[in-house]
Amino acid sequence: MFVIRALLISLFVCLGGHSAFADQLFGIVSERNSATAAAAAKQFADRYPNAEVSLRTPRQLGQMSDVEITDRIARSDVFFVAGVFSEDANRLGRLIENSGKTEDLYIVSSTRNLISLSRDRSGVGIDLDESLEDALATTNASWTLANNYWQARGVDNLSNLFAALLNRDKLDQIPPPAPIAPVRFADVVGPPDAPIIGIVDYDTGNQAGNSDLHDRLCAELVSQGASCLSVYADWGTASADALEQLGSRNVSGTILLQDFAIGGSEQDRAQDALIQLDTPLLKGIRLVDLEEADWRSGSDGMPTDSVYYRVAMPELVGASQPLILAAAAPPRLDPISGIEIRVTQPIDDEVASAVKRMIAWTDLQTVSNQDKRLAIIYYNHPPGRHNIGADNLDVPASLFQILRRLDRDGYDVGTLPESPEALLDRILDRAVNLPEDSGELAKLSQSGMDLPVSSYQAWFETLPALTKAELTDGPLAALQINVGMAMDQSDLAQAEQLISDAVHDMEYVIEGAPAQYHERAEDLLAQLETSYERLLTGEDQWPTIEALSRGLMQQGIEGLRGWGDAPGKVMTHEGEFVLPGLRFGNVLIAPQPPRGWEVNEEVLHANMSVPPTHQYLAFYYWLQNSFDPHAIIHLGRHSTYEFLPGKRVGLQSSDYPRLIAGDIPGLYPYIIDGVGEGIQAKRRGLAVIVDHLTPPLQVTPFYDELLSLRQLVESFEAADPSDAGDATRAQSLRRIREMVVDLGLKDGLIAELEAEHGGGETFEFETLSADLLVHEVGHYLTEVQEDFMPLGLHIFGQEWSDEAVEIMLTSMEMPQARAVLEQSPSLEMSALMDGLNGRFVPPGKGNDPVRSPDALPTGRNFYGLDASLIPNVVAWDIGAAMATSKPASEQNQAVVLWASDTVRDGGVMIAFGMKLMGVKPIWNTRGILTGLERLDGPREDVSFVTSGLFRDLYGEQVKWLDKAVLLAIDGASMTILSNHPELQTALSETLAPLGELRNPGTDSLLENKIAAAWVSDMLEKETLSEGDGRLASLRLFGPAPGRYGAGINRLAERSGAWDSRDELASNYIARMGHAYGVGMDGVAQQDVFVDRLEKVSDSFLGRARNLYGLVDNNDAFDYLGGLNLAVESVRGDAARGFVIDVSDPDNPKTSPLASAIVQELRARQLNPNWVKSLLPHGYAGARTMNVAFFENLWGWEATNPNLFPDEIWEDAKDVYIEDRYELGLEAFFDEDANKPVKANMLAIMLVAAHKQYWQTDDETIAELAGAFAALVIEAGLPGSGHTQPDHPMLDWLSNYLPTETVEQLNSVRDAARGSVSAEAQPPEMIRELRPTTPSSTATNISNWWMLIPILGLVGLGVLLGRRAPA
Repeated sequence: MFVIRALLISLFVCLGGHSAFADQLFGIVSERNSATAAAAAKQFADRYPNAEVSLRTPRQLGQMSDVEITDRIARSDVFFVAGVFSEDANRLGRLIENSGKTEDLYIVSSTRNLISLSRDRSGVGIDLDESLEDALATTNASWTLANNYWQARGVDNLSNLFAALLNRDKLDQIPPPAPIAPVRFADVVGPPDAPIIGIVDYDTGNQAGNSDLHDRLCAELVSQGASCLSVYADWGTASADALEQLGSRNVSGTILLQDFAIGGSEQDRAQDALIQLDTPLLKGIRLVDLEEADWRSGSDGMPTDSVYYRVAMPELVGASQPLILAAAAPPRLDPISGIEIRVTQPIDDEVASAVKRMIAWTDLQTVSNQDKRLAIIYYNHPPGRHNIGADNLDVPASLFQILRRLDRDGYDVGTLPESPEALLDRILDRAVNLPEDSGELAKLSQSGMDLPVSSYQAWFETLPALTKAELTDGPLAALQINVGMAMDQSDLAQAEQLISDAVHDMEYVIEGAPAQYHERAEDLLAQLETSYERLLTGEDQWPTIEALSRGLMQQGIEGLRGWGDAPGKVMTHEGEFVLPGLRFGNVLIAPQPPRGWEVNEEVLHANMSVPPTHQYLAFYYWLQNSFDPHAIIHLGRHSTYEFLPGKRVGLQSSDYPRLIAGDIPGLYPYIIDGVGEGIQAKRRGLAVIVDHLTPPLQVTPFYDELLSLRQLVESFEAADPSDAGDATRAQSLRRIREMVVDLGLKDGLIAELEAEHGGGETFEFETLSADLLVHEVGHYLTEVQEDFMPLGLHIFGQEWSDEAVEIMLTSMEMPQARAVLEQSPSLEMSALMDGLNGRFVPPGKGNDPVRSPDALPTGRNFYGLDASLIPNVVAWDIGAAMATSKPASEQNQAVVLWASDTVRDGGVMIAFGMKLMGVKPIWNTRGILTGLERLDGPREDVSFVTSGLFRDLYGEQVKWLDKAVLLAIDGASMTILSNHPELQTALSETLAPLGELRNPGTDSLLENKIAAAWVSDMLEKETLSEGDGRLASLRLFGPAPGRYGAGINRLAERSGAWDSRDELASNYIARMGHAYGVGMDGVAQQDVFVDRLEKVSDSFLGRARNLYGLVDNNDAFDYLGGLNLAVESVRGDAARGFVIDVSDPDNPKTSPLASAIVQELRARQLNPNWVKSLLPHGYAGARTMNVAFFENLWGWEATNPNLFPDEIWEDAKDVYIEDRYELGLEAFFDEDANKPVKANMLAIMLVAAHKQYWQTDDETIAELAGAFAALVIEAGLPGSGHTQPDHPMLDWLSNYLPTETVEQLNSVRDAARGSVSAEAQPPEMIRELRPTTPSSTATNISNWWMLIPILGLVGLGVLLGRRAPA
């Protein structure tokens, strides 16, 4: 106490003994502390009425002009800042310097640069201790005292801080800082014998605006039979202390309300404490940025700039299942200080849901294993007997392993099958999705899992109006609900944006429909848009809107209507739901339901959001309420429920993924190298991940053809200069040329050569010099041998063989990893069992184990990279180097952005795109991206295509890329204004989102292509309208909010759903033409997207993984293949595709797509060693051959039939059907379980021939057709999209089959058709769609007879419109 008083007296001496009080303190205080600051200001005003404390929050700061802020700073006697970061800090720093104020500046708990501007009364700055991240040490006594008051927290300390800064004498009368205890435990609330749930919060958790959430959580916990223990701790070391102390309090679970990585620099201690607690850890979120109504109606869930510290960083210590528990209360202005007080208020239903979830986790600790009911859901998408499995996981064998372990641990599993094969037989008979086979549906309906439609309907009626409207009546009905809600909130701007986006999307849906629907549907849509516009002006247009919406729904255009009334047409039999599955005692195993487009293929052509079907919801409703499991396991990468429409993160209970998962504990075994998509399972699926190993990865072994080619190259190079040597060289060269053609390598080698020479030179294979050809072939073979190839599949929890361990360690080049590798399978199974016992699954870094061996061991709840660090410095170095060395381009570039590779490489493709535009990231001392700088040199025009997953996980990076585009344009802004002064307004509007990053430059438009394109777009317009400049700057596009995938992979799987590749291109443009950036959250801008595609000549996709290539997954052709196809559709030629491979960061390389694909095919899918490694896995191996080769080869073929030669199809037939390498494939595929897989492989080849992408002879077609028909006649249709009963290819086969065989095949088709109809039933009428609150701007229409005259007028209007002259 003496020291503090001495410090106060020294501060008084430093200030020089001025008058008692200065006049005014002006301060900026974070929103989180606004309530405390207001209370402190009142306390101060009561004590010192002659002085003034005026406070604002950063949000209020954003509403003030630069002039206003500068003036307030300059006029203040003391300026105080606490808790200001990011762009607010950058702007405030500039304004402080502009204000001229050089004394009495006290800045704490903010960015380091901002703190460094602090000055005491004498104008003396502070000497920061460079070793401390938060700048807590300085030689300036005044600043130290201010900081001590602030760090002490609480109303009294903050009031005394104001007094100390304003007081000019009698400082010894001001109480010194009285720090609140860094860790405080409240009393336990609830029954003494109930499980105790800890609630860990900041030290401010018991203050006004925060304590309500504790009260509500505790009340709910008590009401559900638990007790509550609130813990308040400073963030950082104190929070680690709190978790350690919590260990002695006998808690059964913890709800974490602190953000960031708990423990701060003591994160490891915090994580160790959580491991010692060994109880479930849920992440609760206070949403201070949005009010509840805005959160519920929004698509983000939470602001993108807060996801990394509210969700991602807590994942580093094992927190998961993020739930929004409180939202912002309406702000109010403090009458004394002027600060806007923003506090939160609990969301009752979400609190109840979180507590129910936590209680369910703790029940797992007390219910005996014998009594626990478990559901294990496996992937069967696309549906059919040929496709039960998961990514690089042997699902039947893994299921068998898990069931045996459950049996060993005392679970009631009944009588188990004797082997994985016996289990598979039962699955294929009773637990598979076959939505297009009426006969099989009849059999599957006898599973014993019965749900009366009436029970489902009763539950369905309890769902929110928006959910019911969207699922039953489609997007037109959902639009009415959303617009009504926006108008109820008086948010006309939001309503206008909803209408604009929906109309724009529906225009593309109509365009993709059969031509006979266009005229009437377009006219109805135009009338609908007009009616909505009138609605926004105050007219009562609801009756007309409902009538027009109904008229559009009845046009029969999929995508404009929903699934109709329950039960629908998907997975139903005789009007009842079909729910396949198998019971083993208290354990249910079942396939996840199909998504619905298997029956309604036309839905695939719509770019609208596709909700789950009634049967999808019905299955999970039955699961939750009839089977009532204690836990649900979704086995393997990946399910579909986490990708259903809804918010990005921070979902509400009525979002589809939450409806599916309910409040039941979820565990999700997931491949360790699938972090990007796995994060969605954590955040949107609310699951706890248990990561599992990849298969062993081996350097690619050569085989017959490649060995022969290698020997020929060596013979050529070793030949001596004699005549005999010349003859050897000539013979070797001739055979090399022949083999290059036979292996389909010719086009790839030429593309590689042209890329190596900068893209400006062309080569002809026939005229290549001998030395150059042999060099390129040798280089190709070396690259093949440097690639890794997976050997077989992983079986969850099964120990690896010694050989597999040695192979993997060799690939990892890390023998010291032996222990963690050998332990991993056991740890996987143990972690799953721990989760089922309600224990803590420790966190771990997920990644490619070859690239990042520290990702091992498995069996952990993996997390991804901290998004605030992306792109990191290493990624910048690699990406910038690749941009500098890329082949020269004819026109513009397009870059595909994937989340899964960004997780692995730290953002190489982001850096690549930035470097092309001549922009570089700026990082702070902690490596966090804080700004951008413009580089000297030329600037390319780059567009970006983002996956839905990248958009969700890296929303801030999307904004940084948008700013990079604008900063590049700004590089020529002075040139633009000099040449075109009339563009000043448009340019200012365009560059406004840059804010503090504005930096006008004098680039030449010849060098700055992106600025030149902007000017060109502007000059093409006869008149400029508001917003035109911003539209011309848009360069980031992706699927609409809540939607995932480019749609090409779905259409490829359903090859009978389209005739022309133009249909695929239109689908891609419609789905991906939504603009993103600052202030642009998925706005429908397909026309702008088309404008960008017209000027693209080159496209780029990054690859940062050793396990996955281009052909073993359907994402590569979905995004890159779809992009190239879309470019081809608008400009006539496909874009030149390139793959930037950074799987080995020490040896990154850029390869032409044509070369990379053929190289992978030769190294992996056509390599007998790969095929052989899959044979021991039986059905799972056969499925992998189909999915990781045939399906995706077809996908690439559909996007570009010229990408690889016909020889690839010929070799596929020879290797897999003719068994070229004598691996026993004929007997392998003759096994009953594998017959559906072989049938599907044959069907794919026949589809390729039918669509004339594979040019082959009639004899080959007849051979394949005969083999296919024989399999189908014997084993039935496999149930795939290539073999649905009405597929055109099946009719075409009659040209190649004997009449008797055709009749038998048609008999199988007829049996499968049964009563299944591909035509969804249109709704009879539109339900009451709009909100019916008393304040609703809409008037309810309950008497439908009133709509008859309106419908008549609509029909008359359409008729007259058709007759009007052109």
